[in-house]
Amino acid sequence: MSQGGKSRDNLLHEADAVRARLLETVERLDRRRHEVLDVKLQLQRYASTLAAIALVALVITGSAVGFAVARMPGAAARRRRDRWRLARSVWRRPDRALRAARGPFFSEVLRGVAMSVVTMALTSPARSVVREILAAASRVERPTRPSDGAPAS
Repeated sequence: MSQGGKSRDNLLHEADAVRARLLETVERLDRRRHEVLDVKLQLQRYASTLAAIALVALVITGSAVGFAVARMPGAAARRRRDRWRLARSVWRRPDRALRAARGPFFSEVLRGVAMSVVTMALTSPARSVVREILAAASRVERPTRPSDGAPAS
């Protein structure tokens, strides 16, 4: 019996070959998965890279600490100098010295728009809640007081 010019034995042989290649591929993928998840193997493979990363992190941390330590002795003098500078500027131009620094025009416009949107978003629900409370309060029937001349029961 033939199908497309191939005999049954040829088709079975071809199917076995395809199956064998598929199993080989699956085995290779499984081996790679084990290699990737093996921490010892990864540490052995990338020991020099990890050492370089650790060294760079150590140098950056040491530099940051050194920079902070080097600036410490002058911090008090720097604060004192900045305070005197602020006092002089307040004395010379009190209207300008303590005013908040303004940013660029575009950022100020965006900040104003954002504040308007936030304000609207917060006040709209609050208004509806207040209206509902007032409407509910007006629907509640209030007990009437007996008049002064009428006998109380």
